[in-house]
Amino acid sequence: MIICSGRPAAAFTSFVFLDRDGILNVDRSDHVKHWSEFQFYPDALEALRRLRRRKIEVILVSNQSALNRGLTQWNDFLDIHRNMLQRIRAEGGDLLAAFYCPHRPDEACDCRKPRPGMLRAAADLYGVPLHATTMMGDKVTVGH
Repeated sequence: MIICSGRPAAAFTSFVFLDRDGILNVDRSDHVKHWSEFQFYPDALEALRRLRRRKIEVILVSNQSALNRGLTQWNDFLDIHRNMLQRIRAEGGDLLAAFYCPHRPDEACDCRKPRPGMLRAAADLYGVPLHATTMMGDKVTVGH
């Protein structure tokens, strides 16, 4: 599991978990492998700005098996994250943290959604009350 983390704002007491591909950006059947392939949904940046205004911390939790499949390189993956976060912040939103699972489905790790590893790690790190937190994704089960 890869964690890109920040420090929670003292006034923020609510949290929301968001998937990346299919929620913030257009998902691709061949995976988002480079920043040039990343396309925010039209309302995603506004939604993140509104969450920030309402003092809701956003934690990204995303399967990124393109890493362990060898479809994208680590430097490209980090470039996507860095550019995405820069754009989110430029538009008035923010992410408290991003948890990424680089494993393929056959690796059977605990961090790959729909397993709870990334959510539990975030809960432990930030004191997130999982029973009172929402997870927003684009699939009932996550299979890629």
